[in-house]
Amino acid sequence: MAAEQTVAPVSLDQQLATARDLAAEKRRTLDGLTIALEAAVREQRFADAEQAKQAIPAAEQDWGTAEATSRALAGVLADLAAQAAQRAVAEQTELRRQQATANLNAAVERERQLLDELMSTRAELVAGVGAVQSTIQRAYEIEGAVRQARGAQAQARVDSGEAAAMPGHISAPNAVSAFVDRSPALLAILRGTALPS
Repeated sequence: MAAEQTVAPVSLDQQLATARDLAAEKRRTLDGLTIALEAAVREQRFADAEQAKQAIPAAEQDWGTAEATSRALAGVLADLAAQAAQRAVAEQTELRRQQATANLNAAVERERQLLDELMSTRAELVAGVGAVQSTIQRAYEIEGAVRQARGAQAQARVDSGEAAAMPGHISAPNAVSAFVDRSPALLAILRGTALPS
């Protein structure tokens, strides 16, 4: 048994080209009959004129059918092209909408992440300011402890007979306190007024 050959379907564009060719051919035939009729009448060849006159209605019918087919196919192709264009516009609109939605979702998520990071950074800032305040307070305590140690040394000198009396004033080091006093920002941190409530 021989294998069946499949014939590729003829596209609408090919059908339209064929229909236009056929319509043009039928129009030439009709025009030829009309010219032949006019020439036969002019030359008084009445038998030829009658023959052309008899053939014209069938030629008009053939041309009309071919022309109608050509116009119908052209109209269908135009409608199909318009529908394809509408689909393409709708598809592009939907793709733009989907991309815009994805962009919006990404921007909302990025904002959320950044706000979380911002609040974490703010907490670190507050903790950092608190740590600086604690460090200053601890430095002040150390400066006071150094003064007490100096006082104990002076008392020990008096007790051991090395010194006759306690000095009138025992100074504390001011390496930190003098530094803080010259900095309005550090003073505000020490006093707890550096951050808004």
